[in-house]
Amino acid sequence: PLETEVSQWEYDIVASDRDGLNVTDKLDIYVQQHKFSRSHNHLFNIYLKIDKPSKFPTNADWELRVVERLAQLYGDQDSSHITVRNITIENDQAIFSWSNDSLARRSECPEDEIHKLLR
Repeated sequence: PLETEVSQWEYDIVASDRDGLNVTDKLDIYVQQHKFSRSHNHLFNIYLKIDKPSKFPTNADWELRVVERLAQLYGDQDSSHITVRNITIENDQAIFSWSNDSLARRSECPEDEIHKLLR
């Protein structure tokens, strides 16, 4: 999750039957910080212009497409190594920030590995 989404979220769930009877229950969702959020030693940013926003019903649709394409770019089997750090949207431009979890986690900067990812 993005930093701004880490929190406890409370929702009221309402179910209605065809006779108009309702039942309500509370649903608590806890969004926790990504386990590697403090151990990243790099951050990539890409500036995107969304040419055809109508092609994507929601922001999540194009965001997921970006994550999938990044995984393909790095030759990963799936997108599990891509951690989205932030997304800033202004008008038709987005700044998409991510890190790649396949880089080794260590205190010194893995400069050579990062340069390989930048190809």
